[in-house]
Amino acid sequence: MVRVYIQFQIHIMKTLLKNLPMHIGISLLALSFVSCATSHKPIQPISIPYLSSDKEGNVLLEYKYDVLEKKYGKKADKKDIQVIAIKITNNGDRDLVFGKDLILTYSNGKEVIMMPQSEMYKSLKQQPAWYLSYLLLTPMNLYITTNTSSSVIPVGLVVGPSISLGNIVVAANGNKKFKTELDKYNLMGVLIRPGEQHHGIIGLQSPNFETLEIKIVD
Repeated sequence: MVRVYIQFQIHIMKTLLKNLPMHIGISLLALSFVSCATSHKPIQPISIPYLSSDKEGNVLLEYKYDVLEKKYGKKADKKDIQVIAIKITNNGDRDLVFGKDLILTYSNGKEVIMMPQSEMYKSLKQQPAWYLSYLLLTPMNLYITTNTSSSVIPVGLVVGPSISLGNIVVAANGNKKFKTELDKYNLMGVLIRPGEQHHGIIGLQSPNFETLEIKIVD
């Protein structure tokens, strides 16, 4: 759908550019491709290098802060939400359930309260409807006057809807990919058998990069 939108936009802008002075046409072309919305760059906890770790008994925790990029990462920073990729390896001899037999704590022993995935998504997702505001550009006209003639070109009919539609499509697709990845790497309640390794994405409401520890609950 994004490809169709881009092809349509290029076709319309080429038609419009034929009738405009070069400097004006270039400016409108740049404006039409301005997009405040962004796609979601996958975190991929299974393949990233982990920078921090902790171990209790035969259970190893590895984790990395600051794994969100683009608009999602900026929104997380603004709202003091730490999005963390984690990897847990069970080298013991019994089954362990994350959130029940295994919990995360800070270095002071206090249990880490993780945000539900649904709450994290709701707090960080883009708002596609906001980009409807670009439709306010629709009435915009370009007035061209020369020594012999004058004309009016309704450039807003192209610029307003195209920028609005493009941002809505990009934001919606980005949100879908972001939610899919959060659901895929939701570790809460996951059974980790002996010899298994599981990856996850967690969110914490905190302005700081705190040291995390793994604790086995007897």
